[in-house]
Amino acid sequence: MREAADEPTERSTRATGILVPRPVVALTGVLLFGMAVSIGILLTSVLANADDDVSAEPSGAKGRFAAAPRACGLLDDKQVNQLVPGFNSSEVEHSACDWLNRYDWRKPNVEKYDLRVRLIAQKQNGSEVARAKEYLAGKKKDILDKGQFATPKPLPPKDLRGIGEEAFTSGGHNSINLYGGSYKATVVFRISNLIAEVDYERGGVKEDPDGKIAEGALQAARWLAESLKTDG
Repeated sequence: MREAADEPTERSTRATGILVPRPVVALTGVLLFGMAVSIGILLTSVLANADDDVSAEPSGAKGRFAAAPRACGLLDDKQVNQLVPGFNSSEVEHSACDWLNRYDWRKPNVEKYDLRVRLIAQKQNGSEVARAKEYLAGKKKDILDKGQFATPKPLPPKDLRGIGEEAFTSGGHNSINLYGGSYKATVVFRISNLIAEVDYERGGVKEDPDGKIAEGALQAARWLAESLKTDG
């Protein structure tokens, strides 16, 4: 009788714990694992969004210019007359101005110079400066890409210092215009969220051997950058 009492019975075995079917255990493990993965994904997404917010809107990203200034008001007559003697000005729009030579382009031995300025203000709710940087980089790439298929090959974009916050210049021959061909030098520069595009062109020539056209574009860009310091 004592031996029978010492042996564990089915009732006493069940009292020591609760038996859980294996399928239930497996399902619980899968659910817990899924919850952990979901939480990890959510945390990663939150952290990534926080990083994006910081990079998209760094301090000081808000631009100086609420709108592009009036382009025709940035250069005075004396300055323009040095580059385009006897010019006629044409206000294409508020942010675009052309200073064109007024001489008959069909007559020989006439210095046919034109100056064109375009201003673009980037406005993107706090990321204006970043957008302006992207625009300038895209403009440089466009000029480089188009130059690959041009004949003769234009000068590739070259970075400049001392004009705005960043700038580049390029130049090349254009065979289609009223002058029967011309050489155009371009300067593009950025000040805060404003992009300025300067084109200085001389008709009737294919090259710029003495650098006069390139220097004219640079001089116009310097005057514009100086004038823009007081605008915004």
